[in-house]
Amino acid sequence: MSADRRGSARLAGDPSRCIPGACRPGRSRRLDRVGAGRDRGSAALVVGLWAAVLALLASAGLVLSSVLAARSATQAAADLGALAGASAALESPSSACRRASAVVRANGGRPASCRVDGVDVWVEVHKDAPASVAWLLPGRGGMLRARAHAELVPGDLETR
Repeated sequence: MSADRRGSARLAGDPSRCIPGACRPGRSRRLDRVGAGRDRGSAALVVGLWAAVLALLASAGLVLSSVLAARSATQAAADLGALAGASAALESPSSACRRASAVVRANGGRPASCRVDGVDVWVEVHKDAPASVAWLLPGRGGMLRARAHAELVPGDLETR
């Protein structure tokens, strides 16, 4: 074996020290590794791609949680309105929808419809979706809708 300018040993065709197809006579061992020199910077590219994928997943999770929160708030307004209407229907069925509408408005919704049948109250609520999720609701005009029904059962009447 002879030494090159850097002092490293040259592999002068010694097949016992090489991976088949990786070493060539007359070249330094350091340069003859499989894939050496061809993959410089590929780790940075892979890390960058993974970071982009994780950022995309995180932003999708934030948008999804925003949609779910807005939908939950709309349903809560409808539920509370229906319960308030059913409670008011015991005293005066004509004031049930008025009371339900007031509770819906207090919770940030717009009453779309209200129907009373005895002590049963059905309420439909519309609410504007946040701007961050309005684009996810094509054909709805950025509007969230919720329906609720409340009724009093005989056991509820005895507790009053």
